[in-house]
Amino acid sequence: MVLVDGDLRRPSIGAWLDPAPSLGLSEILSNQAELDGCLLDLHDSHLKILPAGRQAVDPVELLNSDRATSVMAELRVRFRHVIVDTAPILGFTDANVLAGLADGVFMVARSGVTPKAAYLQALSMITSSRILGTVLNDATYALADRDQYYGDYYSEYYDERK
Repeated sequence: MVLVDGDLRRPSIGAWLDPAPSLGLSEILSNQAELDGCLLDLHDSHLKILPAGRQAVDPVELLNSDRATSVMAELRVRFRHVIVDTAPILGFTDANVLAGLADGVFMVARSGVTPKAAYLQALSMITSSRILGTVLNDATYALADRDQYYGDYYSEYYDERK
């Protein structure tokens, strides 16, 4: 499996690595580096990382290039799963461009932060691929919530039977 930092505007995955990588997707797409020279191994993991590299001046041009298509095709051949983290879709077309190279998209929303209207707008903007599901970040769950869920479920079930 490979995790690709496809956010060429504000790369973030490289910040979690020590030492921070200096080369990545941006350099590959602009023909300044090769894929094998940018893929990073994580210690004791089967996961590989392809960092974003330096911020791109025109990310959409790089991501919409024939080179981006060939790099994604090569990653698909070499890895069973290719996960690409992109820039937010609201305000940028980068995510939709990359979605066109993917089998599907998972939308990411932050619990208690992402407004419902923004989430629905983001869903409507994905036009180049199918939406596979949603990942809800920072959600908290307590046993008290479980009791409420089952209480609501069973009350609806019994109300329908009456």
